[in-house]
Amino acid sequence: MLNFEGIHVTTITPFKSKTYELDLDGARENARFLVESDVSSVVPLGTVGEFASLSKDERLKLAEVVLDQINGKKKTIVGVSHTSFVEVIDFAKHAKDCGADAVLLIPPYYFKDREEGLISFLKLVSSKVDIGMVLYNVPGLSKINMTSTLLSKILDTVDGIVAIKDATKDLTQLADSVETIGRRVPVIAGAEELSYYGLLAGSPGATSGMANFAPDLVTEMFDSIRAGKHDRARSLFFDKMLKFRHLDVPGVLQGFPIQNVYIKEAMNLMGMPAGPVRPPLSPLSDERREELRRVLHGLNLVSLKPRQKSDLASLTR
Repeated sequence: MLNFEGIHVTTITPFKSKTYELDLDGARENARFLVESDVSSVVPLGTVGEFASLSKDERLKLAEVVLDQINGKKKTIVGVSHTSFVEVIDFAKHAKDCGADAVLLIPPYYFKDREEGLISFLKLVSSKVDIGMVLYNVPGLSKINMTSTLLSKILDTVDGIVAIKDATKDLTQLADSVETIGRRVPVIAGAEELSYYGLLAGSPGATSGMANFAPDLVTEMFDSIRAGKHDRARSLFFDKMLKFRHLDVPGVLQGFPIQNVYIKEAMNLMGMPAGPVRPPLSPLSDERREELRRVLHGLNLVSLKPRQKSDLASLTR
C-alpha cells in the first residue's frame, strides 16, 4: 500500500497570459522545482490545477509532461475527475500508463442522485482500472458530502480505494473520518486552512497549494508536528500559512476555489511560471495583489517594492 505520510502538493496548471494556452515548459519547470523539495507527492489536475477548465487533450498532455519530469523521484497522484465514468476510466488508464502511483477522484459533480448511484459509479470505475483511487471529498464544489457512514458503505463494496482526501472544512467531520475511516484507509487533511488540526488529529498527511511556491514552509510545519515541536509547528501555521490562506476568508467560507488565483499570483510575483487563471475564475484586483505582496514579503518571499507593469507582464508569460 502507498505511504500517504507527508505533504502532497496540489499543483497549478500554468497558462500563457493572453491566450490561456497551456504553458507546458512552465509545468516542467515547476515540476523540477518540486522534485528538489521535501514534499511527499505531486498531485496535478486537482482543484488547484483547474482540471474542469481543461480539454481532455490538455489534461492528457499535462499529465504526460508532469509525470515525465517527475520520473519517479516523487510519488504522483493524478486527478481524473469527470462527470462521465467513461472519461474517468480513460484518464485513470492513461495516468497508470504514464507511471502515476494513484489517481484522485471527485464524485460526479453535476448529476446528483441517491448514495447507491455514487457507489455504482465508483464500482464501475474500479472494475475497469488497475490503479489505486484516492476519493476526494469536497462538498463545497461537488455538492456531495461523503460522511464516515457513506465512506464505510463505499469501502465495503468498492475495491481499489487507497485513501480519502477530506476537504470538508469541518473539523468535527474530519476528526470523525480520521478516527473511523482512518482505521481502514488513510484520511488526508485536504483543506489547507485545517491541515494543522488534521495532522494533530491523526491524519498521516495533508495536501497543500502553498507548497507550489513555499514547500519548505509547509513541510517544516509537518516535520515539526511529527517531531513533537508543537510551538514551532503552531507558529508556522498561524503566523505564516494562515496569513496567506486568510487573504479572502469570505471566499474560503463560501467554498470558492479562491486559492487558485492567490497561488498563481504568488508564483507570478516570485517569478515562477503560473500565468492567469482561466475564466470563469477571475483575476485579483490591484488592491488584493498588493495585499498579497505584503503577505509574501512578510514570509520573506518577495520584495515589498511594487514592480512596474512591464515587470509584471514578464512574470505572467
